[in-house]
Amino acid sequence: MLARLNPQVVLVAFSAVLSLWGLGVPDIDYQVEALRALVTRTTMETGEWIVPYHCSGIYIAESPLRRRIIASFSVPAGTVT
Repeated sequence: MLARLNPQVVLVAFSAVLSLWGLGVPDIDYQVEALRALVTRTTMETGEWIVPYHCSGIYIAESPLRRRIIASFSVPAGTVT
């Protein structure tokens, strides 16, 4: 006969598994983050807010909202930092 598990123990064990899941995996993909900054910088310099360009080509791999948010925080500095 199985002993009944304490719900608090199950909750703590489940929380520990979720907290430790992916430990040691890098959080940021630096190539993607750098590309987002470059596309935003190009957008701010050229004024192409509708269709972004990067390296003389159209860049539509992600939503333009992210680029606009990055640009709105970069306007006070005058450049993407």
